[in-house]
Amino acid sequence: MEIRMGLIMGGKTAKVGVIEVEENAVISQGQVLLNIETGKGNRPVISEVNGKITKILINEGDEIKAGDILFEYLEKEIEDSESIETIVEKNKKELKADIVIIGGGPGGYVTAIYAAKKGKKVVLIEKSKLGGTCLNYGCIPTKTFIESSNFYSKLKESNIFGIEVNSFSFDIDKIKERKEKICKENEEGIRFLLQSNQVTLLEGFGKILNNKEVQVEDNKNLYTIKTSTIIIATGSESFIPEWFNKDVCIDSKDVLENFQVPDSILIVGAGVIGMEFASIYSALGAKVEMLEFGETILTNIDDEAKQIIKTSLEKRKVVIKASSEVLRIEKSTQGKAVVFYRNNGKEYISVADKVLVSIGRKPILDRMNLDEVGIKYNKKGIITNEFFETNIEGIYAIGDVNGKVQLAHAAYSQGISVINRILNNCEKSEELLIPSVIFTVPEIATVGITKNMKPSFEIKESKFPFSANGKAKIENETTGFVKIVINKESKEIVGATIVGPEASSLISILTLAIKKKLTINDIKNLVFPHPTLSEAIWESSLGFEKGFIHYYE
Repeated sequence: MEIRMGLIMGGKTAKVGVIEVEENAVISQGQVLLNIETGKGNRPVISEVNGKITKILINEGDEIKAGDILFEYLEKEIEDSESIETIVEKNKKELKADIVIIGGGPGGYVTAIYAAKKGKKVVLIEKSKLGGTCLNYGCIPTKTFIESSNFYSKLKESNIFGIEVNSFSFDIDKIKERKEKICKENEEGIRFLLQSNQVTLLEGFGKILNNKEVQVEDNKNLYTIKTSTIIIATGSESFIPEWFNKDVCIDSKDVLENFQVPDSILIVGAGVIGMEFASIYSALGAKVEMLEFGETILTNIDDEAKQIIKTSLEKRKVVIKASSEVLRIEKSTQGKAVVFYRNNGKEYISVADKVLVSIGRKPILDRMNLDEVGIKYNKKGIITNEFFETNIEGIYAIGDVNGKVQLAHAAYSQGISVINRILNNCEKSEELLIPSVIFTVPEIATVGITKNMKPSFEIKESKFPFSANGKAKIENETTGFVKIVINKESKEIVGATIVGPEASSLISILTLAIKKKLTINDIKNLVFPHPTLSEAIWESSLGFEKGFIHYYE
């Protein structure tokens, strides 16, 4: 595995000063690896991993840039006898807590704060970066890049708004610097909130000993925490297939750590992650090709929504090939990625500068002692019941690690549900209604039932286009629609799909309607302010009876 240089503040390069480690040295999180000289002054480079240095790839005095490989290391060495000896020397401490949460991502830290506000003594354990994948390698950095790429695209249309922009370009370093700033501010905010709510944060590896004890190792101490409730919230990581060639292939974490815009990129996987990155890269001028193993993009999404996104990307010259199975990937003599794949029984070759692999995620289950404790799991994740409790009483699993819904807001909703159950001793589980958003251009947001799901009862749909909405015209964002799905007999709203501007915000209105079992008449009788995008929801509700006001079909 590799340790790379992160963002360099104050310039594009830095000079290597004193290297503080040697080959074969065992390193731990928080340890100084080297010192560098930048435009902002001297600063240390801190290890974010535990392991053993196997190779030093830099020399004192070298000029380095962001993304350069500094060291190679073996992560598993931390478990070998050499590092076990250091555990013996560490201070052994015992703590008591009402709730121990393993994992400091959205599920973990939100649950920790919520439980603390309810009067519980909480210990939160995080092995790497507070905020987890979402904050550091997922939701937040991805959406930051999406915002930059969308703004760049908007500039190309400035004349539509009566604004003449004669020359503009994007600066990759500044885009990355903005991303780093936002992520750092969010991380500092989470840390402050944990401290303010008296949550004890332990930064190290959490190991479950039994349903009443968790062990945590950090740089100096070995903690044993006695508790009545354990919540596992360790999240997920990219699934890496056998044909992944690290010389030319990257995953979403690689992209977000060292974002570059190649001349061409091939994306394997046309799910949520793949489609969002296709939107980013194509907006910034890269030639994008996508290979999808399934017969269609975005499984379970409304068919009309899929078609709009497909058409939008194709206008940017993105090539999408469904029913395509990657066979192998090689590196050419020119350093290009050569992708061999099968489509409808025939074999083809595609060439690109890089290959982004986004074919799904797998739960992080390591280091928690699941087998020894007897916690049941499968390929999807830790098996839980309707209360998110495992087969071991008092041990719960929330978020990506239980494999139910891989969304940050699903994770913290599950965590809050667990705390409510503990506090109120609930005998019935609260049904969670989870909306889903894809931040493409235009956005897609869905909740509840779609026609694709083929429900057991008869449904009826009504669709109102944004091309007939005044605010959408003002914003020059007229592609898309609001589609509402109702139970034909009861008139209850059971599902919705929104494709278009601010779909990510508008979907909450219909999520509430479904949650509260509102009928279409309840929406129809609401007064929506004018001119707003939300009027498209009201218009869609009118389509079930007398018809739309501002659209005739």
